[in-house]
Amino acid sequence: MAIWKSAAAKLGWPSGPEDQYDTSAAYDSYEGYDPEGEMADVTPIGMARGQGRLSVAEEAHRIFTARPRNWDEAEQIGLTFRESVPVVINLELASDADAQRLVDFAIGLATALHGRLKKIHDQVFILAPPGFEVADMAPEPAPRRYQAY
Repeated sequence: MAIWKSAAAKLGWPSGPEDQYDTSAAYDSYEGYDPEGEMADVTPIGMARGQGRLSVAEEAHRIFTARPRNWDEAEQIGLTFRESVPVVINLELASDADAQRLVDFAIGLATALHGRLKKIHDQVFILAPPGFEVADMAPEPAPRRYQAY
């Protein structure tokens, strides 16, 4: 063990617990640091703008419908979904490039906030928060299988 301490001393590395921390007074003189100060207020994502989280029953009664024309309208979709409100996104008015960008954005929201994105019609999607089930009215028909003669 002595060999390691001497090698560490030659290289300027700390050799023991007493050498690992800089106890200089420079850290104590930092003006903005108050070890006895109050903790900063933190607003959880679902409680933005002074609102509490909605109960499951209240969430089920609110659905936001978005018909974005361009990428600039994506922020409202994100803010609404962040409050655990399901969002129906109708991309019929958006250009192909903006529609693709908005779908990518919605996939990111669903992944980050543990929700789901489901296509419900051509260019219409629903962004469902966690705990919100999207059920099909009728199952999609099975693909036809043709027999070769």
